[in-house]
Amino acid sequence: MVFVYVFEVRALPVIKEVAASQAENVATNVIENAIIQVLEENHVTYSSLVDVEKDSSGRITAIKADTVEMNILKSKISSEVSKKILEMDSREIRIPLGTMLGTGMFSGKGPKIRMSVTLSSNINSSIDNKFSSAGINQTLHEIIVNITAAIFVVMPGTRTTAQVNTNFCVAQTVIIGTVPETFAELQKQGVNNNE
Repeated sequence: MVFVYVFEVRALPVIKEVAASQAENVATNVIENAIIQVLEENHVTYSSLVDVEKDSSGRITAIKADTVEMNILKSKISSEVSKKILEMDSREIRIPLGTMLGTGMFSGKGPKIRMSVTLSSNINSSIDNKFSSAGINQTLHEIIVNITAAIFVVMPGTRTTAQVNTNFCVAQTVIIGTVPETFAELQKQGVNNNE
C-alpha cells in the first residue's frame, strides 16, 4: 500500500512531466522536418504564394496572396505532420529512480527506469502574413505557417498531454520602395485544419 501511495504521489507526476517534455521535443522536430519536406517537394517560393503587381514605372501597386495555394500548402503541411507523428513507433523514455521519487537530493541518480510511451496528435494550422520594417523604404514580408499540436502521450497505466506551438517562415521577401496602399487578401488566413 505504501508503494502505491509513493508511486501515485511522487513518481507518477514526475513520469508524466518527463514524458510530456520528451514528447514536446520529438513533436517539434517532427513538425519542422515535415514542413521542410512539404516545402521542398512542392518547390514553394514567395512568388508561388504571392503576386506582386507593379505599374508602368515599376512602382509596386498591390500585393495579392494566392489564398488557394496558401490553403493547399497549409493542408499538405497539416497532413504530413499528422502522418509523421502517427508513423512514430512507441518511444522509450528512461527516468532515473531518484528523479521518480521526487526528492531533490536524489534527482538524476540511481538506475534508469524504462517506460514505453505512444504518441498521437491533433493538429491545428494557420497562415499569417507579417510585414515589418527592413530599413528606409524597405518592408520585409514573411509568410508564416503556425502549427499547434496537441500531443497525447499514452503510457502503461496513465496518460498525459503536451502542446507544441511552432511558427515557421515558409517564404519571405523584402519589398523595396513605397509600400502599396493595397494589400489584397493578406489578412490572416483563418481556416484551421483539424486532423
